[in-house]
Amino acid sequence: MKICSYCFCEKPKINFHKNNKNKDGLQSRCKECSTSAVKKWQQDYPDKVNIKNAIWKKTNKIWLTPKAKTYTRERSARRRTQTPKWADRDLILNFYLCCPEKCHVDHIIPLKGKFVSGLHVLNNLQYLPAQENLQKGNRY
Repeated sequence: MKICSYCFCEKPKINFHKNNKNKDGLQSRCKECSTSAVKKWQQDYPDKVNIKNAIWKKTNKIWLTPKAKTYTRERSARRRTQTPKWADRDLILNFYLCCPEKCHVDHIIPLKGKFVSGLHVLNNLQYLPAQENLQKGNRY
């Protein structure tokens, strides 16, 4: 049994999502409270949800296989950890939304380079034609 940090009810451990960062290996909120918190956030900030969905739909049409989904998750995690607190996230989001047709948003200094790794900030982003970006890979 475990107590939910949101509703303070004691529930079986089955009712909690896994989280390896916590000592007991479970999230502090129960599944019901986590779901309701996400729904509440989506209602409170519909513009952010719609923008994120638009970006995802625009950039992830081909990412349907399990291997590609894993790659996408790892890349998103890398982008989150390499975005400093001082970065203007709204400008970065706008940069992605304004990407021209048949172009990709590219990191000038890659997030996961062999010898050097860049940050996910506006001055490290550029538009590249899709073919050039795919040839570049993670090279600087």
